[in-house]
Amino acid sequence: MQLVNEANSLLINAKFYVLTQVGSVSRAAVINAIYEKALRLSSSAKQSSTMGETVNLMSNDSQRIYEAFPFWNTVWSSPITIIICVILLILQIGLATLASVFLMFCLIPLQIMLGRKIGELRRAMTKHTDERVKFMSEILQGIRVVKLYAWEESLAKVIYDIRERELAVIRTQACLKAVNMGLLFFWPVLVTMATFIVYSLDGGTVNTQNVFVVLAFLNVLRFPVILIPYGIATIAEGVVSAGRIDRFLKLEEISTAHRTQVAVGEDGQSGLEVVGGEFRWAKTQPYPTLENLNLQVKSGELVAVIGHVGVGKSSLFASMLGEMHCSQGRVNVKGRIAYMSQENWIRNTSLRNNILFGLPYDEEKYNRVLDAAALRPDIAILAEGDATEIGERGVTLSGGQKARVSLARAVYRNELSDVYLLDDPLSAVDMNVGRQMMYNCILGILKQKTRIVILYVPTFVACCSPPVRIVRSVSSDSPPVCCCCAVQ
Repeated sequence: MQLVNEANSLLINAKFYVLTQVGSVSRAAVINAIYEKALRLSSSAKQSSTMGETVNLMSNDSQRIYEAFPFWNTVWSSPITIIICVILLILQIGLATLASVFLMFCLIPLQIMLGRKIGELRRAMTKHTDERVKFMSEILQGIRVVKLYAWEESLAKVIYDIRERELAVIRTQACLKAVNMGLLFFWPVLVTMATFIVYSLDGGTVNTQNVFVVLAFLNVLRFPVILIPYGIATIAEGVVSAGRIDRFLKLEEISTAHRTQVAVGEDGQSGLEVVGGEFRWAKTQPYPTLENLNLQVKSGELVAVIGHVGVGKSSLFASMLGEMHCSQGRVNVKGRIAYMSQENWIRNTSLRNNILFGLPYDEEKYNRVLDAAALRPDIAILAEGDATEIGERGVTLSGGQKARVSLARAVYRNELSDVYLLDDPLSAVDMNVGRQMMYNCILGILKQKTRIVILYVPTFVACCSPPVRIVRSVSSDSPPVCCCCAVQ
């Protein structure tokens, strides 16, 4: 008997160990799938899925799936264990076993009902959580405006109201879980009492042999009966979370069927070509943002893209990067692309780490990049030089400094990049600094690269080696007109 109990304990714990491992791997796979999906979402899908919701899926919902895995086998194996124990009890004490069977059949529907209700409350709670996280993200992104207009109290009241609604659902869910857990510990006592009372009334003799055998079977029953309600509740929450993740993974993605990208061959020639391109930000958009787009940039060529504000210059880069829907045409890229966005992205780390971005430190190369991006004077006035910690989103840097850090990051990867897309890198700097960046960086350290640069200043446009292609397009709120021409 002792060996049987030890073997039973080892097998049960081994089962939970294996299922916990599977759940851990599944959680990691889910987080990775969500992350990769977030990178492929189309612009219309990004509008229906906020950053707060994505973070909630990766943290809370993936955890619910992990917690549900150890109980998948319990839900179907526990009823089998219960049936076998009931048969053995019938052979031991006869029809008195029907008392325990009756109580079990009364308890199981109640557990199922509680599990469903807990699942519904879980869905309601996640809606409030998504709303709160989204609102908090918006507040933190615009914290300067909030402080400037003294909106702290009013916005805090909105957050508290959302949190109160969330807490109300959490309290109800916690009460139902408490009732569910209370039934687990009350059920064995109730079943034992009912079994022996019915057995005595039926004329059975309650002796030591019967008591110990029946208690042994009821003790075996206790484990599956305790796990069934907890497993149902946990799996119900896991199913709800899996449904939310499934809806996110089914969101629309950007199609890359129109875009081909190959590595640079032995000749070292890179380039970029757009043939008959027609691009939209959303499939449902009635007319294209870019139409009749034909552009060819050869290896080592410098192309300036100019035009009025809002005509679609940044959209041109988005179409080259494969972030817009292509209705017609193709995009062919030869080589690896380095892209500097108009909205500079800065990490919350030191200035040097922002430039290196995971690459090994090469002092000679690093110094050349600093000179090319005109960052030397700025580093000299920082308290700890390039080791100075930059606040979140570059809060401690000016707009021009953030633009130059982003440019330096792209230039430092020149050995890994063949085509450079620079979205207005000189707009946030003065004329002297802009001239230094133009000659030392775009026309200097990057002179062997294929470069497409959005520019506004005619002086800098004249610095570009011919031919300079002027690309004009329109935004989605205007009639679809697009033209490309070359200036020799």
